[in-house]
Amino acid sequence: MWDAEFTRRVRAASFNDNGADSEPPEPRTLHRSSASDASDSVGVVTRSMARRREAEQLEQQQQQQEPTPPPLPNHTGSPTSRYVRRSPQFNYDRFIPTRANEAADYIGFVRDSSPTLNSSSGMLLEHRMAAEAANRTYDAMLRSELLNDRSPIVSAPKPKSPVTRRSLRAQLPPTSPQLPSLAMPWSSSQAGGNSSRPNTPPASPGHSPVFSYKSPRRTLAKSGRSQFDCASPVHEAYQMSPVKPETRRMLKPQPAVRRLPREPIKVLDAPGISDDYYLNLLDWSIKDRVVVALGTAVFLWDAKTSQVRELFDSDGPITSVKWAERGRHLAVGTSAGTVQIWDVEKSRKIRDFAGHTRRVGSLEWNSTILSSGSRDKHIINRDTRMRQGAVVSTYYAHEQEVCGLRWSPDKIQLASGGNDNHLFIWDSRYTPLNALMHSTEPEIAPGARSFRRPLFRLTGHTAAVKALAWSPVRRGLLASGGGSGDKTIRFWDTTTGRQVSCTDSGSQVCNLSWSRDGSELVSSHGFSMNHIVVWNYPAMKPVGVLRGHTSRVLFMAHSPDGQTIVTAAPDETLRFWSVFSKPAPPNPGLALLGTSTSGLLLDLAPVR
Repeated sequence: MWDAEFTRRVRAASFNDNGADSEPPEPRTLHRSSASDASDSVGVVTRSMARRREAEQLEQQQQQQEPTPPPLPNHTGSPTSRYVRRSPQFNYDRFIPTRANEAADYIGFVRDSSPTLNSSSGMLLEHRMAAEAANRTYDAMLRSELLNDRSPIVSAPKPKSPVTRRSLRAQLPPTSPQLPSLAMPWSSSQAGGNSSRPNTPPASPGHSPVFSYKSPRRTLAKSGRSQFDCASPVHEAYQMSPVKPETRRMLKPQPAVRRLPREPIKVLDAPGISDDYYLNLLDWSIKDRVVVALGTAVFLWDAKTSQVRELFDSDGPITSVKWAERGRHLAVGTSAGTVQIWDVEKSRKIRDFAGHTRRVGSLEWNSTILSSGSRDKHIINRDTRMRQGAVVSTYYAHEQEVCGLRWSPDKIQLASGGNDNHLFIWDSRYTPLNALMHSTEPEIAPGARSFRRPLFRLTGHTAAVKALAWSPVRRGLLASGGGSGDKTIRFWDTTTGRQVSCTDSGSQVCNLSWSRDGSELVSSHGFSMNHIVVWNYPAMKPVGVLRGHTSRVLFMAHSPDGQTIVTAAPDETLRFWSVFSKPAPPNPGLALLGTSTSGLLLDLAPVR
């Protein structure tokens, strides 16, 4: 009985050791003695137990060398489970988009702040602006395609603090619906919840209706019937772009970025030029001649021949120069208070007017009328055709030196700026509180009047007002710039006397000049930037900066073709910059009359 039970157990152990798939051993014939059978059975059991212990030790060693991998997440119910790639390695990192409110973190890019005038980066300002515009367009396209965000492309932001993820999340609309997950772009929330088949993946490329040219239909409002719109080949139904129509509207052609030169096209020496903010020592005539006053001498430079010649050398310093409208006569103001008229073709002086008691710092022509502003606080208007009795009117309003004068393009209003921080508008047709001047003086014409109250007193500047420029396309629009204590560029509507806008330029404004089409404004600056800035009007965003002068850019003039400006500074250089593009050709019917009818009158009226 014991032998039979022992044999059954040995057979069971041997069957388990050979494996479940092995066949059970054949029954042996009991022809040996019982002692031999017992010894054989004990050996078999011992070997089986030894093999089992070795297997357990090997398994324990493997467990100590390689940790047990964590269980994989269950994605059987997810529509993206078939896209999950299970790697044999366990140090993997998958991104599961479960927080829709942080979608902006993965689309918005953290960049540097917008370029400013004080940027010291080696990249050009216009190149940085172009890169920022391209990045904003790309961000808007990604938001429209992935997040269904149809926000328009905004201008370059100017953050006061570093851009963080929290600030990017704050830019999302607070009332926007729940954003769809990036893993399921075909979710019904992206379509506004109107889809009849939510969570349906897009059609495969093989079933895309690319070649289904079905004409779009439109419904007439009155009759209610529909007709084919065959006359629109650019309809949305015919578009084969991979992006949505809303995104294509964002990718409309952007305006070209203005390219400004980094270096001047020409540099001339100007030794001995005065370092005085209140003077006007540079001008460019319609005949393409540049005049500059260097100390007591006046020099001319011909842009067509590049010839330089000295017009004259006076006894005292020259304080202002101004070309007549036809480019033949030159007005010169002196430190003694006299105003001289020179015929450049004949190189001789034809007029010498007295009247001011101190230096004449500003001059301006209005046909045959020459206006002069002086440190004696007066503005005198003279008719240059008369040798005696040339003074036709005088303006008394400024409390300090008059340093800026500009007649409007229609020759009706005169803008005057002074060191008293005041800007006055004078109207040649009517000015209240006028009075007859003393006609006994030889310089005063019969019937001359003195005006003590301007048409408008424009207040707002907190420093001297020298830079003045009238818009060539908009009537009554005047730009003015303040000195080192103000640093602002202000725009005025002289038909109502109100301020239109104000821009802080960051440095002393010395000169202003408009482009021919009135879309841009160029300004030269002194303390502390000493550069030239081109502005886009009316946005007043800097288009570019021209650097090269090492001191204040006190003087500036515009070429007759409207493309080039010349600047002068106490660093004793004249620099020519190609800033504006070629303007549109004028009306050929007006070419016979010259640049203006007032210029024609100057030629018809002989100088007696």
